[in-house]
Amino acid sequence: MPLFQKITGLPDREFERLYGEKNIGNLRDRKTDFREEEQAVKFADALVDLLPHDLSLETVLFGFVKMWEGDQRRHKRSKYEEYVREYLEEHGYLNFKGNTLPGEPDFVVPTEEPYEVVGEVRVIQQRDQQKRFKEFGSEARAAAENFPDAKFVAVANVTQFNLRERREKLREEVHKASAANIHAVVFQDELDRLVDHLNEWGVTRE
Repeated sequence: MPLFQKITGLPDREFERLYGEKNIGNLRDRKTDFREEEQAVKFADALVDLLPHDLSLETVLFGFVKMWEGDQRRHKRSKYEEYVREYLEEHGYLNFKGNTLPGEPDFVVPTEEPYEVVGEVRVIQQRDQQKRFKEFGSEARAAAENFPDAKFVAVANVTQFNLRERREKLREEVHKASAANIHAVVFQDELDRLVDHLNEWGVTRE
């Protein structure tokens, strides 16, 4: 079930929207035959409609694994975002994830306007490092337009090897990508430095 849901792009919510059947993912935990169940038959019919007639096992497995890896990266990033927000709260800086704000920043301080700091968090693999740095740059420019009075912070969770060998060089690269709109770049072992920056800027603190 997880494999076919993934390669057809039919998570529970999307399957319900297209085919009117709720909680199709519940079938994944079944240990008995469910071929005669209406829910399973609908799902099988959807697979016949959506998948090519000929599809090699290698293609199916490769597609599933690559999508699964992408999901894991998103989960890891999401967990790290939560960690950063919790760290700030522990040090007195109430914040929230700005899903309803322009640009949807990963954290915003304080929780009410006027917002004083907006930040983005990235968990970065070495192979896509420059791409992620450029994303920081575009987000910083958008933040400068949407929140002209707020500081913009980039939190980069990079490989330990990169930090040991190139910490300040990496910081410089992130700053260059933003055309001077990033007020601070901190790495995963520097969250105390982030707190220091907020303190220096006089950000509202509980």
